[in-house]
Amino acid sequence: MLIFTGKPKFSVMKLILNLTLILNLIIYSISAREYQISSPDGKIKTTVAIGKEICYSVQFNNEKVLNSSSISFAFEQAPPLGKDMEIVSDKTFSVDETWKPVLKRFETIRNNYNGLKLELKEIKFPQRKLTLEFRVFDNGMAFRTEFPEQFAHGKTLLWMS
Repeated sequence: MLIFTGKPKFSVMKLILNLTLILNLIIYSISAREYQISSPDGKIKTTVAIGKEICYSVQFNNEKVLNSSSISFAFEQAPPLGKDMEIVSDKTFSVDETWKPVLKRFETIRNNYNGLKLELKEIKFPQRKLTLEFRVFDNGMAFRTEFPEQFAHGKTLLWMS
């Protein structure tokens, strides 16, 4: 039988607390998936992480210009969407095309970017789906969100946070 008195009791408590924290960090880092997309010229890098939250950050010439920012959505008649998501599919792609605009300000416009398309699904009920597409151009980055038709009928009011 072990009996701890005084100081050793606190050391064991600290050890258990530290081990718990380390284990949680390991589990979180294993469960988080990170993607990196660069502009065609390589100057802009966007990092997307899917874990407990959906987060992205942006670097320009290896200097962080946008710190890690989360993506989530609040609905008027439904629970928030954007936490505890799992990856259904991922696809990286590149586009380099030119097109002629209707208004002749420019003769042709070049559409050149690298992209990442992520199909996500909530881990917990109601398991709503969400598609995020990131595009990284030589002069900036953008992302768009698609909400596949599901569960809700009629109009849905949402706030992006």
